[in-house]
Amino acid sequence: GQGVMFSGLGGAGGEVLDQNSTFGLNARSGRNFLAFNTAVTVGGERLDFTSAINVFELFVGSGSGASFWANAYDSLGGLVSSTNISLSQGDWGALSLSGAGITRVQCGSNARAWVADDLSFTAGLSSAVPEPAVWAMMITGFGLAGAALRRRRAMVALAV
Repeated sequence: GQGVMFSGLGGAGGEVLDQNSTFGLNARSGRNFLAFNTAVTVGGERLDFTSAINVFELFVGSGSGASFWANAYDSLGGLVSSTNISLSQGDWGALSLSGAGITRVQCGSNARAWVADDLSFTAGLSSAVPEPAVWAMMITGFGLAGAALRRRRAMVALAV
């Protein structure tokens, strides 16, 4: 419904859990986060976007110190961007990626259990063609500039 679909890389995906679970840290916002247990979720999480995006950010954390990774791919499966971060016990950190035409992101951790919260992404620009109202303002502006130039030439001709 929001333009993204989650699925596990190794079969099972994460579960939405209340922050009072045994993950060793509280949610960044609200009460819930997406939780992963690597004994069940082998390989991490996959996020597929319904439209290409340019910017991706997902906050991750673990009750123990851990490393996290994320890779962004285009519609042909080409690697667009990648990142790795290491966090201390109980810390949150951002997996941030940017690049044109991202349609899929895969992320994971070496932690036995890890969580994700506060996903944000920015869709790519669909077109560089101005809206009709912008065209109208541009044409009016060019017309006024042309009229002012023409009037100025006429005044110079009368003065000579």
